[in-house]
Amino acid sequence: MGTVRLLLALAVVFAHAPAPFGLNLTGGALAVQLFYVISGFYMAIVLDQKYAPTPVGRSAFWVNRVLRLAPCYYAVLLATLALSFNAGWNTYSPSSFPPALATWHEQAPHMGWPAEAFLGLVNLTVIGQDVTVFTALDPASGHLVFTPHAVSAALIPAWKFIVIPQAWTLSLELMFYALAPWLVRRSTRWLTTAIVASLVIRAATYAAFGHADPWTYRFFPSELGVFIAGILAYRWYSRQGVPKTAADLDNVARTVLVTVVVALVIYSKAEELIIVAAFAAAVPWLFRATGRLRADRWIGELSYPVYIGHVMLLPCAWQIATASHPFSAGLLAAGLAVGFAAFFHTLVETSVDRFRQRLAGSPAIPGPATRSE
Repeated sequence: MGTVRLLLALAVVFAHAPAPFGLNLTGGALAVQLFYVISGFYMAIVLDQKYAPTPVGRSAFWVNRVLRLAPCYYAVLLATLALSFNAGWNTYSPSSFPPALATWHEQAPHMGWPAEAFLGLVNLTVIGQDVTVFTALDPASGHLVFTPHAVSAALIPAWKFIVIPQAWTLSLELMFYALAPWLVRRSTRWLTTAIVASLVIRAATYAAFGHADPWTYRFFPSELGVFIAGILAYRWYSRQGVPKTAADLDNVARTVLVTVVVALVIYSKAEELIIVAAFAAAVPWLFRATGRLRADRWIGELSYPVYIGHVMLLPCAWQIATASHPFSAGLLAAGLAVGFAAFFHTLVETSVDRFRQRLAGSPAIPGPATRSE
């Protein structure tokens, strides 16, 4: 599924830069949710086949996940800070570097120490960055306040203090990983009930705050069901394999249909969940078809560095792009992000991955593609 993962990462790139020729792929929000499905599928694989259900096994799994995310995050964090210092604090044009330092510089006199400590800590650890999309700084009090809707002009969105603004998804992923060793041991009925509960929570937030960002794909309880859908996809794959008979296909159709009907009953704006359900049902086929393709595996290794590094590279793309062809900024951003990802993976991640594999033990998974997860 490496090619699929890279395409999803590029969909996020094109959500932040002009998509070439209007080619938005899935769009950023849906791409993130499909990533959650893939994450649930892969975490179920590695926990089933690589890690014992013991305290030692769980600890090894958690350390391994941190080692997967941390090197690229901190490399991009340091590089972004260096580029931001070089570009100056007060540059906000499309060709500027992410203005987090400018926001810090301008708002520091208005910030209380709890807000400063929290925002500094989430930049350093990633944990809690998802909270910043639901909060804003009130300059009058110096505190962070809850903002369920688009913030008013009097408030400063907390995410503007985040150096790598798209890294809020890593915070959700870390929470998924924290729960994954426990989730994969639950019964299918329990997990199905959890998905329904997650859908109910989603419907409640839509009813209270509207079907709009940030509630559509950033709220952890709502997205936990998407991650669990990936776990169920693996469970079905591991127990039955990829369906070959009409009866097997009927079971797949029934599972997707139930998810779609539940989503439609709970609320009408369920298009994204219909796609998520269909994608979860298709993941076992994708895994079986691509699991042993070395080139696909290498392509998949680029998806995370592309995702986490592209915002840092957007200003370079904007500076090179011409005003008469703004779509070229998207192409340039994608090219720069893929180039950075290939460089970083070759130089850094391959060495880290060897250590991660030793930590996990000998691979027992059919196909090398899962090493990237």
